[in-house]
Amino acid sequence: MTPVPYGPRPDHGSGIVPPTQTRDAQPVYPKHLIAARIQGVVTVEAIVDRAGCVRRATVVGSAHPELDISALAAVVQRRYAPPG
Repeated sequence: MTPVPYGPRPDHGSGIVPPTQTRDAQPVYPKHLIAARIQGVVTVEAIVDRAGCVRRATVVGSAHPELDISALAAVVQRRYAPPG
C-alpha cells in the first residue's frame, strides 16, 4: 500500500498547519488480502501533538477492516517535526 500524500494545504484562517513528516511508516499489506485481490484506499484522520507524535488516529474512509488496522498501525508510528 502506498499512502497518498496530501501535500501542503492552504490555511484558510483556521490556524491549522499541516505538519512536516520526519519518520515514515508504511502499512503492511496482508498477504491473504493480496492473494484474494482485495485492495482499496483507507483514509485516516490523525491528531498530532506538539512533540510530533500521533495521539489519535481514526479511519474516516474504509476499504476493508484488515486494511484499516494496517493503516492505523502505520500512522501511529509516524513522527512529525514540532511546529515553529
